[in-house]
Amino acid sequence: MPEENFTFPPGYQWQYHVLLWFQKPASPWLDRVAMWASHLGLEWFYLVAVPVVLWSVNRTVGLRLAYIFLCSMFVNAWLKDVYQVARPIGVPGIRTSFLASASGHSFPSGHAQGSMTFWGVIASWLRRPWVWWGAMALVAVVGAARLY
Repeated sequence: MPEENFTFPPGYQWQYHVLLWFQKPASPWLDRVAMWASHLGLEWFYLVAVPVVLWSVNRTVGLRLAYIFLCSMFVNAWLKDVYQVARPIGVPGIRTSFLASASGHSFPSGHAQGSMTFWGVIASWLRRPWVWWGAMALVAVVGAARLY
């Protein structure tokens, strides 16, 4: 439980308990998995992956991916301004080492939304059930890693 003198923003108390639940099984191994999964949602991943799809795999899919991804990130930034959920940096009891330098609002997660957009477009292009299952699993891992 947080220190008595720590004041949560309005509506934040339930989020504290969700984060504690996700962080309860913390271990060095899970830290590495969460770090790896979080890196799949960083800007550099998309700055490399989208041009590779565009130039080396399929131009039409690459352009579609770029347009949909940019629109998705615009909507994400707009939703962050609408919801204005503070990042849990400095909240007693919450581990935030990976986010220590992050700024802005935390919800919805740009990492999770970006991976859902990217892998959703790839899965819809490939149209294979195992790709859909893999994409859904990867998106779930990235989302859980952001909470962890």
